[in-house]
Amino acid sequence: MEIKKPLSDRKTLKFSFGEIKPFKFLNLTIFWILFNVAAMYLLYTNGVIQQNSQLGIVIQVGFSLFWLPGIYLYFTYRKENFNSVLILNTKDELVEYKAENKKLKFNKSEIQSCYLVESRSILAPWSTFKYFRIRLNDGKSICITCLLTNVHEIINLMNVEFIYNKSSVPTL
Repeated sequence: MEIKKPLSDRKTLKFSFGEIKPFKFLNLTIFWILFNVAAMYLLYTNGVIQQNSQLGIVIQVGFSLFWLPGIYLYFTYRKENFNSVLILNTKDELVEYKAENKKLKFNKSEIQSCYLVESRSILAPWSTFKYFRIRLNDGKSICITCLLTNVHEIINLMNVEFIYNKSSVPTL
């Protein structure tokens, strides 16, 4: 039987895109899309939309406000961290970030500022989306989204001070 050490006891940690199941971030969004389709179907088959087409448009726009932001966030976060790898060396306080067009290796002392951005609402379908942006002294930055790894876990492992922001829709 293999005994696993807690993450904080490990020297080097590697986080890759795809280790976190992305559909957990889309559950509520998918629910709202299905609810939208079902409601429009019921209203159409009962003749409500045929009698008042403006009502159908208003309902469609209203439902879209619940699922479009979640879809937008999912694809922008996916684009940001797709095929990326984050390697933390907790002993030497080194961070290495590799993406398709970006490769950065830096020490904790090179960090200028860090920002954690989360959704203001806990009930919105996109409330689970969050990201952590690290800006370096040389002007470069990396963005660690919730699709790459657990953002709070990274903050705890790096043990850095950060600015906490809440946004209605936490766009990159």
